[in-house]
Amino acid sequence: MRNTSFYYLKLNADTNNIISSGLSFNEFVNGIIDKPTNMLILSGHPKECHWHDDLHLDYITNDQLDSFYNEKVYDYGDFCWVDFDNVESLNSITKTQLAELLYLNHKQEVMNTFQFDNLKNKYVYIAHDDKHWVSIYMKNIKSYMHVVEHKLITELKGRRKSIAPFPTEIIDKLYNLSLEGLIFDFEKSSDSFVTVYPMKDVDIIDDIHKKLDRMRGTHRGINLWCTPRKRIWNFE
Repeated sequence: MRNTSFYYLKLNADTNNIISSGLSFNEFVNGIIDKPTNMLILSGHPKECHWHDDLHLDYITNDQLDSFYNEKVYDYGDFCWVDFDNVESLNSITKTQLAELLYLNHKQEVMNTFQFDNLKNKYVYIAHDDKHWVSIYMKNIKSYMHVVEHKLITELKGRRKSIAPFPTEIIDKLYNLSLEGLIFDFEKSSDSFVTVYPMKDVDIIDDIHKKLDRMRGTHRGINLWCTPRKRIWNFE
């Protein structure tokens, strides 16, 4: 896998789906506000987990999550999970729902819906080689902007002790740009700004490298600036 010095992102508000490349599982869970309570593992092999005899699947309970978040999920290759509210709810999964979960893992897409009422799940997370390719379904898709904010602030923070959070207008603009598809280019960034390019119609993740190389030479893009002393974010 090529080293990624970018973060690609496209949101689909109709299906509550996010496609990304360049954002790791660890960055995702650190960025979301509403953390998973437990995880049902559809693909992957966590070191510390429980086994559900009826489902023939591993699951991770809340007390195991902190340890799990530090695992190197890149080594899994394919990685897929669904969160759930309590362990007892796993016993209520029907054969039809199990078939939908297995289809989700195998085809890397939902069959009917990504939400299972008895699991009360907020997320479906599907990835290959950790941050190389990620597809996420979220109950509250706009809350994904907290993940974007966390990623960009981490990249730009450098040696600073703190950096100002995004104002509402920056979050709203990034959300609207994400609906069309965009890419944050960290190779061209500094500790004060990151360059943002529009990135539409990406069929496979490997296309991003080719399109980004062309854009760096032909497209100015826009810069998202941070002025730490004034605690100001703005686009130029």
